[in-house]
Amino acid sequence: MRRVIPSTLAALILCAVAMPAAHAQQAPATRAAAVSPCAHPNVGARTLHAAVPEIPRQVVHFGVGGRVVVTVFLAADGHVRAARVAGASSRFLEPSALAAARASKFAPAVRNCVRVGGTYTYVVDYSPPAQLPEQHADPLTYFLGTWRCTTASGNARTLTFTANAAGLTENDGSATTSLTPDQYHVWRIRRNGRLIGWAFPWVDDTWTWDAAGSDTALTRYEADDDASFTMTTTVGTNLANIAQTETCKRTPSS
Repeated sequence: MRRVIPSTLAALILCAVAMPAAHAQQAPATRAAAVSPCAHPNVGARTLHAAVPEIPRQVVHFGVGGRVVVTVFLAADGHVRAARVAGASSRFLEPSALAAARASKFAPAVRNCVRVGGTYTYVVDYSPPAQLPEQHADPLTYFLGTWRCTTASGNARTLTFTANAAGLTENDGSATTSLTPDQYHVWRIRRNGRLIGWAFPWVDDTWTWDAAGSDTALTRYEADDDASFTMTTTVGTNLANIAQTETCKRTPSS
């Protein structure tokens, strides 16, 4: 299958801004005729140079986007003392956003004409490309029903996919997993209400689950036709302790 990849990455990253987490309180003026010893006695921190984040491969190859909010700790001279992720739409975006925050240049806040350090919020938005990769199947309609999955060694299990108001629910007889697409074209995977990973859009007949936030623990669903798909895992599951491939067939009642 042909995969459509954007020819430019310029449109993928839109903005990276720094904002004070808490605004400095202006000192009250005691006398109207008082003269400040500096031109701007109280100003907030600002970004002098926002480093361009490295674009994660998921943004390019799967056409997804997202937002990362980074807490930046600035010293009084404006250099970044530390940075940590305060929130992210997906874990795979975090390393890129952290690196960009640490590489950016800031001017510190000024209080009563004195430069001070502080805690600030740095936001990185990853915008999906205008032209998304070609998608040949919609998981919301393709997976609905019951599938019988077997391995080459004869192990077998039954997967049942049902639709709900938010997305899909998968039940394998031992656990129920919910999959919900968000505004960034990423599917959030939750088990027992806990976020365990993400799934990326179906591109070139392949849907990729990333339940551990790294390429070492992927599950790939590849459509063979309307009634069968192949599922490959790179780590052990309840069927085996090593990488394996399952062939899944739609049951006649589905």
